[in-house]
Amino acid sequence: VDELTYDELKNLDVGSYKGPQWAGVKIPLLADVVHQIPEDHLLFIEIKGGDDNAGAPSATVLALVEFLQKLPQHRIEKLVFISFDHDALARLKFFRPDLLMIPLLTHKPYPGSWPQVNNLVDISDYVAMAKQEKFLGIYLEYGDYLSSSIIDYIKSQGLMVAVWNYPEHDTVDVAQKMSLYNVDFYNTNDLSHIKTALDL
Repeated sequence: VDELTYDELKNLDVGSYKGPQWAGVKIPLLADVVHQIPEDHLLFIEIKGGDDNAGAPSATVLALVEFLQKLPQHRIEKLVFISFDHDALARLKFFRPDLLMIPLLTHKPYPGSWPQVNNLVDISDYVAMAKQEKFLGIYLEYGDYLSSSIIDYIKSQGLMVAVWNYPEHDTVDVAQKMSLYNVDFYNTNDLSHIKTALDL
C-alpha cells in the first residue's frame, strides 16, 4: 500500500471480504472520516510502526502535523491517537501538546520491538511514562493477567484504560467482564452484538 498513490487505491473494493453487505466500500481519506464523526463520539487513529514495530517514519508524524493544522479545533478534540510506537506519539505531542494519546501495549510475545506487559510491575513502568508524557491513558491487550486491581491501579493514577483483543477474545463474556472492571474503552469487531448484550 505504501508504494501506491491514493488515486491508485481509491477505487479498490475493500468491503467484500467482510461480507456481501459491504461490497463496493472504498478506502476513504482520513479527512473525509474526521468530518463524519458524530458529536458524542471519538475517533481512534492508530499510527502504525510496521510489522515488527520498528517505528513509524518521521514523514508520517510530519504529515499528521500538517493534516492537523488544517482541522478546526472542535474536530481535533474528537481524535485519539494510539500506537505501539510510543516515541511516535511523543514526537507528535511535541508538535501538538493538545492532542489526546494512548500508548498501546501487548501481552503476548511477538517478533520485533513490541512493548509487552505481563503483570502490574511491568504496567507500572508504562503508567509512569504515560503520566510523564501527559497521555490520556493506557491501551492494554486482553489476557488472563488483566485483573480488576490492575485496572483500578491505572485509574488511581489519573489515567483512562482501554482494552484491545484478537477475535478469539472478542466475546460477550470478555466485554461484560471489562464493563464490570470499569474499563473506559473496549475494542471490538462485533459492535452490534456487544452493544445488544450489554444493553448499550
